[in-house]
Order: sequence, then structure tokens, then C-alpha cells
Amino acid sequence: MKHLCWRKYRGKTSLIGDIKKRNCTLKIRNIEARDQDIYVRVIAKDAYSFREFPTTIYVNGHRPVTPILDNANSSINESSTVAALLLIILITGIIFWRKRRSKPIARQDSGYYANFRRASSNQAKRDESCKKQDTQKLPESKNIDEPVYINFEVPLVMQLKLRLSFLLLHVIRDVQSSPGQWTASVPTRIPALEGSCVVIPCTYNYPKPNSKKPLNRWRGFWKKGDTIISTSLSSWKLLPEYKKRTSFLGNLASHNCTMQLDDVRQTDVGPFYFRIEMPQYKSFSYRKHPVSIDVISDPPPPSLSVKVDKKVRASCSVSHTCPTKPPLFSWSRPGAVKRQLKRLNKWTWQVVSTLTFVPLRTDFNKPLNCSVQYRGGKQVNSSMILRIRHEHSA
Repeated sequence: MKHLCWRKYRGKTSLIGDIKKRNCTLKIRNIEARDQDIYVRVIAKDAYSFREFPTTIYVNGHRPVTPILDNANSSINESSTVAALLLIILITGIIFWRKRRSKPIARQDSGYYANFRRASSNQAKRDESCKKQDTQKLPESKNIDEPVYINFEVPLVMQLKLRLSFLLLHVIRDVQSSPGQWTASVPTRIPALEGSCVVIPCTYNYPKPNSKKPLNRWRGFWKKGDTIISTSLSSWKLLPEYKKRTSFLGNLASHNCTMQLDDVRQTDVGPFYFRIEMPQYKSFSYRKHPVSIDVISDPPPPSLSVKVDKKVRASCSVSHTCPTKPPLFSWSRPGAVKRQLKRLNKWTWQVVSTLTFVPLRTDFNKPLNCSVQYRGGKQVNSSMILRIRHEHSA
């Protein structure tokens, strides 16, 4: 059977299904555009078009549009104007496309043509539809062996619509922010003892600049609302509430924005967030990555353990958030004391004080006390009764 196709699809389509076996599979090679509303029309005893079961083809491989951030206010106004103009052009193109689509594009001079589309799994529905056509007969002047035309209704203006959308998104990308590229790694909540200090660990990232010129100027700020509580600028004048209480510890060139808050108060709950300013590039406030502080009024007692043998070995440990001023230990019994520091996570440390001594008879049933004093003056202690056998005492 000879196939006459629209010029765009000549030599690119072939009917590989067997119509006698109710198989209307169509093969299209070298697809270059988006095709929609493809459906099948079968000419046998009766003619029927399966318009209720369309097939739309989308061509993959287009360049993805990824919005990026631009904080410059001047570029926002210019981009908004261009975006409005492109939006008007886009609407005009859509109206033109609809008018163009309402006109038939393919040849329809013969009543025998087949529009191929997705075959339906509802066989009963197709059979019922075909039975309704039993009373209709083909014109005697037509013959089933006449040429069959493949009719694809393809909106040519769709390409214009896609290109305008692409340009419009490229303009809007300068107005919208891209939080996925501006990221900061900070803890959500940190417990801190009132009067002590706390370290807020922080690292940040930003999109790679288009310019090949390296950045060498940064300004970092920690803020609570609109109030600056800490900054990397030594000459910056902070409010009396935070003056000499905050220290910027991080190296901004290494993407480190760590900050320390001293003499923690009940009002220092936050939330706090970091802001970076790069005069050679852009500025950004990481408001979606806040840090809150749980201020603790009274610290828990230290953990105390005692092992008795020929010598008594007692260990007393506490955790804290102030590495520059760790807690101080004192024991109720003299002996050899060692202190060990250990980091538990990015904002919590542990201090262990170990006391070793040879027990005396006078130590029997006597309490051994460990006292801990934190930065700010708060003090806690733990004690344990020594159970010493006479053979272990001097």
C-alpha cells in the first residue's frame, strides 16, 4: 500500500503494524520537534477516527534553565522591564498559534487517510464504536486500494513559544534567588550555660562567579533580626549589648563563618543568622539557616566513677560549649591529677579529670568529692563513698 505523507515526514515514518490484526503501530525516525494530537483513523469496512485517544511526542535534550541569584537592585528593574516585554510577545505568539492551529495543515482531499495515535486498551469501547458505523457505507466511487494519507497536525508556532519561554526564564533568573546554591551549614539549636560562652560553628557556600578574577574581599556579619551582633570587621562598632561579648573566629576566605558568644544571657536565645558581603561579587543573608540557643540556668552534676585496687582511680567528667575557658576541677583528696579534653561534636567539648592516689585507713567510708566550676562562676559537684578493704589501705 502506498503512503503519501506530509513533506516533513516523508521517508521518516512507516506503518509497522498489521492492520488486519488490529495493530496500528507507527514508527517515526529522526524526530526534531514536538508533535501533539496524533491519532489513528482506520479504513476497513467502516471508517473511524480514534480522536479520544491522542498521543503527544516531546523531544528531550533541550538545555535546562537554572535560575541563579542576582542581588543587584538596578538589574532587577531592568530585567523586570525586559521580562514584561517578552511576556507580551509570548502572549501574542500563543494567540497566533491558536489561530494557526484552527486551520488544517495536512492534505485532506481524500476521504481515506489514517491518523495514527496511541491504541486504546479498552477494546470493548472500540468495538462498540465500530458497530455504530455499520449502517454507514463507503461511497462506491472509493476503493480500499486507493492511496492512504498520513496526516500529522503539528503546530509550527510551538517552536516560537518554546524559544520565547526560554528567553523569558533567562531574564527572570536575574531577579529570582537560588537558595540551593547559597547554602550554610550550622546547627539548628545549641544548649549553652548562662554566664559561660558558646561557639556557633558555621560554613557557607555561594555560586561560582562568572568572572575569572579571584575574590579577595569579604565582609561577614552575624545578625539577630536587623541587629548586627558580630562581624569580621574589627573597626565595626557594635551595640553595647554585644560589645566585647562576640568574636568572629572563622576565616571567610576558607568559607568559615564560625562565631563565639561570651557571657551568655537569658536574652541570647536568637535566632541568629549569617550574612556575607563580597564587594567584587554579591551579598547574601542566610535567613533560612538560623541558629537558636537554649540557655541553661543550672548545669547538671558531673559524672563520677571510682575504681579501687591497690590505688584509687577516680574520674570526673563534664561537657561544655566554651573551649577557650573550660571548666575547672577540684578534688577533696590530694593525689595525682590529669586532665583530658575531648571534642564531642562541632559545638560541644568534654573535660575529664582523673585523680589517682594510694588509699589510707582514714579514707575508709569517707566521701570523695569532685567539684566543677564553669565559666561565669556556676559550680556543681558529685561525691562517692569510698569502700576500701584493709588489705588495699596503707
